[in-house]
Amino acid sequence: LANNTGGILRLQDDQVQPLHLAPPGQSPSFNTVCTDQAGNLWAGGQDGLFFIPLPAKTGPQKLPVPSQNVHLLFCSRRGDLWFAADTPGQLGYYRDGVPHLFTVAQGYAGQLIRAVAEDNEGHVWLGALNGDLLCFRDDRLALYSGESGLPRQPVQDLLAGLRQAGDVDAGDQLDLGLRPAAAHHLVGVEGAHGGLHLVPSGGDR
Repeated sequence: LANNTGGILRLQDDQVQPLHLAPPGQSPSFNTVCTDQAGNLWAGGQDGLFFIPLPAKTGPQKLPVPSQNVHLLFCSRRGDLWFAADTPGQLGYYRDGVPHLFTVAQGYAGQLIRAVAEDNEGHVWLGALNGDLLCFRDDRLALYSGESGLPRQPVQDLLAGLRQAGDVDAGDQLDLGLRPAAAHHLVGVEGAHGGLHLVPSGGDR
């Protein structure tokens, strides 16, 4: 649990165990936590991004980027540790311990990211407060915005539908949690040129 100024708590065997990560007299503030594929802990918050080897025998190691206001962490199946931060808006990932920050030239314009999901093909989708949807595939970011037909509502959550055995091969489905609450579905239709379709709750495309 990322407990803001309460630090990080672990719930194990119905018992709450605080992780004592800060030097005496300091109160770390964490917004989000995530484990990597090696089982180590990453924590982000007001003071930036921290790496915590588990079992926690040493204090957290503060990483160079992002330096503050980390709101989202996510570990992809490839092992990349994704992060998103505010003020200023930053988006990137760590791969093999090396940070990769996206720039305007790479398709990131400083959107404040609040949601992330990974689809069957390993593409990472990111939802922003301004309603934009970003997709990372082939080491590039693609942008879907209001001009693409998306509703201009903050994206609060994303869910990639996993294809089951026997399913009709209609592409990957991505569900968006929007504010105000409304059911919308994004379906990536496979084909020679691919595609992305917004299906509103009423079913009309």
